[in-house]
Amino acid sequence: LKLLLKLGEYDSFRKKYHELRKQSSSPILMRELAKYCLFVEKDYIRAKKVLQKVSSRDASQPAWVHYFSGKRVPYFEKLCNGLLYTAIPKNASTSLKTFIIKEVLKQEGVNPHSVFGNPFFKHNIYTPEVVDTSKKVAVIRQPEKRFFSYYTKNILSENSLAFEYGVHNTDCEELFGLKLKPSLDEFIANFDRYCLIFNDVFHHTLPQAAYVGDLSKYDYVCDVSEVDSLVAYVAGCLNIDSSASVKAPKEMVGNSVKIEVSDFAAKKVKSFYSDDYDVLSFAYENHSITNKIKSYSSANNIYSFLEN
Repeated sequence: LKLLLKLGEYDSFRKKYHELRKQSSSPILMRELAKYCLFVEKDYIRAKKVLQKVSSRDASQPAWVHYFSGKRVPYFEKLCNGLLYTAIPKNASTSLKTFIIKEVLKQEGVNPHSVFGNPFFKHNIYTPEVVDTSKKVAVIRQPEKRFFSYYTKNILSENSLAFEYGVHNTDCEELFGLKLKPSLDEFIANFDRYCLIFNDVFHHTLPQAAYVGDLSKYDYVCDVSEVDSLVAYVAGCLNIDSSASVKAPKEMVGNSVKIEVSDFAAKKVKSFYSDDYDVLSFAYENHSITNKIKSYSSANNIYSFLEN
């Protein structure tokens, strides 16, 4: 099914899906149908209905499943006893993880991704007692900057799309009819198809709203530019010497690639993230849970991530 979607063989996909559906109601099968509805048919209502069934049956389904089913379920990673962290891709999520690995787990030279979870593949489940008694923290970011950071760092500099398919050391320039290093306008114009074919795109550009749920339930939220303040806050909560410092691992820091953003790209990207602006507005208006978080420009009269 996945290959048929990538090849654009949609008639064959539908036929094969119905054959398999008679034999199984596997979440994997239903997730592929939902992706077809979302990114090919643009049938968001049907996709939502499919994912509601998957989400209700299994709370450990990936964050995107819950989000597109209409649920706002916070994604937490238990970094240590008493600390739950909503790690959002492209929001300096490795900084706090690195701090915990070094100062709490007492390990050096460990890739944070090998220690903690990934919301794209599985949603962690914790008891209500653990959630209620733990400090809950998160880092948020201006949506367009997050998107452009992914494009410049991951796609252009790190060749992440080629890496996903293992062709990064070859002369391959396209896969499934899509450029591996498209211009920004090309990337945005074919955004649905890129999400369908590349997990890397879907994972890193999923709205922050898919991860945080209700921000009012958090104890501390900061902007990505103020991640050191989060580390200091966590250090205080865990009674760790606040003079201990942690910086984002060099390999995870965004580069200085400059890109020209057309009016088309700017408007289109802003239209992807109306849900995020609702989240950011709440954070800005509730300083009791934030470190005087910066104000983000309004995104009035725009559509959602999908309806664009």
